Amino acid sequence: MEEAEAEAAPWQTKSRWQSELAEICKSGDEERLRDLCGTFHLKRKHLEEPFARSFPEAIVLNSKLKGSQPRKVLLEQFTPLHLACWHDNRTIVEALIHADDPVDHFVFDSSGRTPFKVCVDAGATGALAEMESLIATSDMSSRVLFQPDASGQTPFHSAVENGYKTLSKVLYECGSNANRAATICVTQICDGNATSSRVVATPLHAACIYAGRGDPNYLILIERLLTDYNADRHAVVECGACSSDAICDCPYANLTARSILDVDDDFRADREDARALFLRMPAKRPKRPVKERAAKLGLELPPTPDGARAVVKSGSPESKKKARKVIQRHQQACHQKVQRAEDIAEHSPSVWGGKKRRDGVQLRYYFGI
Repeated sequence: MEEAEAEAAPWQTKSRWQSELAEICKSGDEERLRDLCGTFHLKRKHLEEPFARSFPEAIVLNSKLKGSQPRKVLLEQFTPLHLACWHDNRTIVEALIHADDPVDHFVFDSSGRTPFKVCVDAGATGALAEMESLIATSDMSSRVLFQPDASGQTPFHSAVENGYKTLSKVLYECGSNANRAATICVTQICDGNATSSRVVATPLHAACIYAGRGDPNYLILIERLLTDYNADRHAVVECGACSSDAICDCPYANLTARSILDVDDDFRADREDARALFLRMPAKRPKRPVKERAAKLGLELPPTPDGARAVVKSGSPESKKKARKVIQRHQQACHQKVQRAEDIAEHSPSVWGGKKRRDGVQLRYYFGI
């Protein structure tokens, strides 16, 4: 029976060799991988095929965080390289990417993640070191480093969210955008109860949400984001589940990074050091008004809500308070829109000539972000 299977074409025994290959990617047995490729005549194209089945997993974003609970995820359209990266099997990653006919490392799972992004998400330090050594000599280095997934999250965003201060520094120095917003799932711990919500947040927002929960790296990341990474402290969090006109009960919706530190939860008192950073490093006011900056970019700003300014002048105290909040949200939205447009203009080919230079290192810049 085994001899017949060995003589059969790979597509005729796909279910069996894919099942065994998945176990190898999880266990990290390189010798077994070579035997499998020889038995079933597996070539590069077979090792790049996504698995026919999905893999339910439970992952903790950062085990150092107080109140952290495993998050259930379903890994779909994973290739063998994705799965080996997820389980941090450096030997299998090395065997796949440094073979005589290496597999492609610029492939995507169902969530639009590359194997490099999967390494960052899973905190797979061994596999990540192997991927970094490959990317350093790859023609696609900039595309892999800046490639966002389906939610808009880049490797830099994931590195900050997971509390990786060294990796986030490397990614920023390569040219990552510190102000790119992405849809992420965050957890608030209040009276011992965990509440999850989906928000559209920047890396600075994510660092502030997890500050004071047991991992000192977030405090370092907040300081770097404010001083070195030019993060926009005026950007506001948007709810990732509600429509714009719906009443949202997300505790972080419409808040700036500084306001997030004042959210009432079990760790509010532990965020005093983070709040002190914002006091020590006051916000730099824009040199020109938002309208002038928008006009220079040819950007049309949304109009001020009808009647809001009139209510501020002549309304009741309660209505004045509500109108001021409406105007404040509108001003924050205008500022965020102009800031994003300026970031895109800064990284455009017309400015950089298709290249990005930072700290004397020149890389091809990926303009898909």
